[in-house]
Amino acid sequence: MATYPLGPLLSARRHREEAAERAVREARRKAEEARRAAGEARAEWERYRAWRPGEEERLFGRLRGRAVPLSALDRHRGDVQALCAAEAGLAESARQAGLAAEAAGREEAEARVRQSAAARETRKIDEHRLRWRREEARRAEEAEEAEREDIPPRASAPGGEEPEDSATDGGDDPREEGEGDP
Repeated sequence: MATYPLGPLLSARRHREEAAERAVREARRKAEEARRAAGEARAEWERYRAWRPGEEERLFGRLRGRAVPLSALDRHRGDVQALCAAEAGLAESARQAGLAAEAAGREEAEARVRQSAAARETRKIDEHRLRWRREEARRAEEAEEAEREDIPPRASAPGGEEPEDSATDGGDDPREEGEGDP
């Protein structure tokens, strides 16, 4: 059987499909990692939000019921502001992690679309190859059948002319010229 004429194209399409599948796996891994990181950042922020009021109360408890200098009140105010700033930082980190997870999810979806398109293109060429193989098998079977029936293939002479049949050319049969019969 002859080699498939679009074999190199099919090979290239399969290579692209495999590359797209690897890209999907990598995008999925990154998306899962980003979702995990976003979940951890959100959990850390929520733990801090739950912890901060108790910490503020503990800090205030050191000052409650006592006469304290203004510098101690300023220090307390700074400590509470630092707690609030830390919470804001954690909230921003959680927000950024959530955005990164969304972007990674979009990239995963886009990679799936590219992989689907690559698979579709490979499938088209593969289907063509199967049709071509069936057609080649049919041709080979017809040629084999013609060979079995001893039907010589019709060949053209150079220039596209039909080959001359020596029995009908009128040149070598002496009976046709009238010389052979006594």
